[in-house]
Formats: sequence, C-alpha cells, structure tokens
Amino acid sequence: MREVKVYQYRVKDPITGRRYLTRYELTEEEAAERYPKREPLETTEETRTIHEDVHSSHQLVFGVEISRLTVEFSRLT
Repeated sequence: MREVKVYQYRVKDPITGRRYLTRYELTEEEAAERYPKREPLETTEETRTIHEDVHSSHQLVFGVEISRLTVEFSRLT
C-alpha cells in the first residue's frame, strides 16, 4: 500500500484567460501532465491509499476498492 496526496488545482484557460478549479482531485504528477501552470488549492488536500496488491481495474478513483465499497454499502443497508 502507498498513500498519495491529491488536490483540486486552480488553472487558467489559455484561450479565455479565465481561472477555474479542476473538477476532480489530481496528484501532482497528473496535474503536471495536463496543466503546466497550476496552483494546488491547499484546502482540498486529501490523502488516499492505493493498494498495490489489487489490480488497477479493481480500484476506483485512487485506490478505493470496488469490493470494499460493496461490503461497506451492504453494511449500511
């Protein structure tokens, strides 16, 4: 298992010049690929756990296992 920090980023649209927040939280590496000029919004910091022993297709949004979601959901109902 490893932990990653994700943030929403404040970015500037190159065409309109308007600034906006990214819709989803991204790691620093993902944000660097998509948005060369970016600023992380520190108040949106979230630490997520990625399970290395689970195949990536079984993980949903940075390490939340689908099977774990199903178990947790079944406990609520």
